[in-house]
Amino acid sequence: MRPHIWYIHEYGDLDCNLRFIPGYHQTVRTIGDCSSRVLTVSNGLRDHLSEIIPSCQIDIIHQSIDFAAFADITPFRFTGELKLLCMGAVKPSKGQLIALEAVEKLPAGACVKLDIVGPSADKRYARLLMERSQKLDNVEVSVRRYNPVYELSSHDVMLMCSQHEGLGRVTLEGLASGRLVVGYGCQSTGELLADQRGIVYTPNTPESLGNALLEVLSNQKTIDPEKNRAFVRQNYSDEIQVRDFQNCVEKAIKTTVNNTHSLERYLDTIEQRRLWKPKSTFLYRIKKMIRTCLGNGHPI
Repeated sequence: MRPHIWYIHEYGDLDCNLRFIPGYHQTVRTIGDCSSRVLTVSNGLRDHLSEIIPSCQIDIIHQSIDFAAFADITPFRFTGELKLLCMGAVKPSKGQLIALEAVEKLPAGACVKLDIVGPSADKRYARLLMERSQKLDNVEVSVRRYNPVYELSSHDVMLMCSQHEGLGRVTLEGLASGRLVVGYGCQSTGELLADQRGIVYTPNTPESLGNALLEVLSNQKTIDPEKNRAFVRQNYSDEIQVRDFQNCVEKAIKTTVNNTHSLERYLDTIEQRRLWKPKSTFLYRIKKMIRTCLGNGHPI
């Protein structure tokens, strides 16, 4: 087979609740068997994938963010009240409900307001959040697309309540904007907020997050925004992303992949479940092309 790189951005099973036709294990094993290198975005994802794919086959790319867009935002300063922000796709795995319930459980008199902003990725969950927020004076849910620069400019603290975060671009944007980031200590978020770049709470419960917010309110928590911005600039720039990708490509070119048996097993599973549609469909044409290449020994 020709050198091939498979780029994996998310857990898939843990965070997106995806269901794979042959099962998660066989799908990831097929990816590993038919790829020269597997590229992913964090240590957490690499560790998860390495339960199936050898860790030595997996490379990490530090995805860049548009740092300049956030560099001029006025850094966080405690003023006695906290304007909290949860931004990102509205779905259960992102933990917006944990943020809402944490604010709901805060003692009377706590000067906190929470805004949940993002496009819906789960209509039922979005509707639940909106119904719950209507009973609270200090929580607002806006199910829509958003401009992260605008949202971060008008809030003090960014919350990251995702149980399984692949990387955390939103977390990086919060750090780049000089905001205080409070995040659940999953592996990726914990690494981004290490070295006192933010506040890590655990377990991922409303009570634990609420205690972290009370700590901010009582201790007037401060951060070093310039240190945080330097961390993002030095590790998640365009130059670093290009370097990581080039290194992965160079390794792939030097690697020969001859294992087509895993792909054949994958195709067999699909055929056994009669998931190939009639001959006129795109999937059937893909199947025919792959079978032809495997049968003739042609590289794919």
